Amino acid sequence: MEHLLILPTFVLGTLLGHFYLSNHDGIVVVEESFSTNLERVGHSSESIMNDLEARIDEIEEETVVRSQLNPNRDKDNTYVAALYRAIFEEFSDFETVEKIVGLTGLAPNTYGFSAQFYNDRVTLGLSPYNRRFLNKVEVSGPLDNVDDLVDQLAEGLMLENYPLTYVSAKLREQVMASNSSAMVSQSSKDALEEDETQQLTKRLERLLFEVPSEHVDDIYVTMALQEIILHQNIDKAKDHVVSALKRNEMNPSARALNALFMVERDGLDAALTEAQAIASDVGWQPSVYMLQAELLDRLNKTPQATKLMADAYYWYPQDFSVGYEYARLLMKQENYVEADKLLREALRLSPRGYRDHISAKLRYVASLLQGFDILDARAAYERSGYDDVTSCNPLSVCDVKERILQSVRKG
Repeated sequence: MEHLLILPTFVLGTLLGHFYLSNHDGIVVVEESFSTNLERVGHSSESIMNDLEARIDEIEEETVVRSQLNPNRDKDNTYVAALYRAIFEEFSDFETVEKIVGLTGLAPNTYGFSAQFYNDRVTLGLSPYNRRFLNKVEVSGPLDNVDDLVDQLAEGLMLENYPLTYVSAKLREQVMASNSSAMVSQSSKDALEEDETQQLTKRLERLLFEVPSEHVDDIYVTMALQEIILHQNIDKAKDHVVSALKRNEMNPSARALNALFMVERDGLDAALTEAQAIASDVGWQPSVYMLQAELLDRLNKTPQATKLMADAYYWYPQDFSVGYEYARLLMKQENYVEADKLLREALRLSPRGYRDHISAKLRYVASLLQGFDILDARAAYERSGYDDVTSCNPLSVCDVKERILQSVRKG
């Protein structure tokens, strides 16, 4: 299931008009209108410019102090760094930032941020010093990605970005635990501080009023996932799902979550009946396949679930979540070699957009760890120090995988 993101730069003194930058010190030649791009990604440039300009002045002053350590950094670059940081602070959701960068085709190389052009894509790295963004995160995506603002909300918290088994496991933990706070691992707490989750909540609440009305149901689904994954609050999540279904009773993600809620209330068989109804109503989408496979697996019909996911992978080979679920079921039946081949192939086929490239890496690690906590996987990913999940350097994913598989076989 599943996908989280980046910007423009200008000559000193030009913010709303066209800007031109020479290709020196890593700044790519570009000509674009910042205000136009903001409008295209769903924001009014006028409404945010005053806030940005004030913040830019503050950041520029502290950036100048830092840049004195680097005599090669000129004033234009100092300004660009300040501008970027201000926009990142305004748009705390990566996907909006990604779209602005994608639209402008800008690839800056400034203090605290690094980026590079290759073919028709742009990649931006956030340096570890900026703790708001959970260590280093690399983002890449096609330059023509101008999808609706709601298409990859809140750093990949859309249902398609999380294996349904992950969401389901979170729900099961919460039902069984007497103290929900005990379920949040320390690494999760460290990785995602409370003020960040509050910022995310406020951002989502604002989006309810900013996006076109036909997308409000998707926002509610995202808010439900946030409550499940980040806050462990099932009751609030249920309320958000109800709100989503009121807006659009055919929303497949909302219905899939509702079916998971039914497990606790009405049992697995009733939930499976609802999953079959969803398939009849909305067709065999990836989330529908994965919902039914998850329920069949929990009904101890793992071979049947595996066969279903094999069919899903045939139709959706580029959806990494489908490959992940298929591989997970193979691993559950101790078919580790086939699962490993499948995961590598699924990763290779995935588009190099944020949703399928970056979160895919994290889920790849999570799958090898045979766990569901994506934040823990992120921490493991950072600690292991490898750049490419398919490489086998010391302390690489191959090393981690082999140790885990050995312990599984022994256990």
